Amino acid sequence: ARSAGGRRKEARFMASDSEGVFAAVLEQFLASNLNSGALVQKALTILRRIVHNVIAHPSEPKYRRIPTSNKKLKSVFGPLVGVSEVLTALGFQYVQADKGYYVLDDAATEYINTFPGAVALIDSSLASVAELTSAMGGMQLTSENKHGRIQNNHGGAAGNT
Repeated sequence: ARSAGGRRKEARFMASDSEGVFAAVLEQFLASNLNSGALVQKALTILRRIVHNVIAHPSEPKYRRIPTSNKKLKSVFGPLVGVSEVLTALGFQYVQADKGYYVLDDAATEYINTFPGAVALIDSSLASVAELTSAMGGMQLTSENKHGRIQNNHGGAAGNT
């Protein structure tokens, strides 16, 4: 039988491991959606609210369930790559029933313990995306531009730094 101290060490390891996984998945999410700054900001803001609500109300089922049929969530999360992976890295599991939803079940307490760290990472990511979006102004990256330049909305190219 495992001692209480052993279980605490295991839970602490799982929590720190979960934080590392979340950080890596969030970084990949940001990299995959570089061209969608404003939408990424909205998604991160919603994600932050979801995580914060779970922290504030950990035993409230309505805050531990994310319906995929929600129109606002679909309009923000739908066009982005990697949202499912971000939610999974936070401990949410996809359930096919009732038009589909993500749920954070009662066994996910080790993930909830990492949520304050997740909020800090989301806040940091929000600041970075806001800064990048502001710096780019009216410019957007285009895949058609084969020289790795940033294409502005007026057809001219700016040098890549």
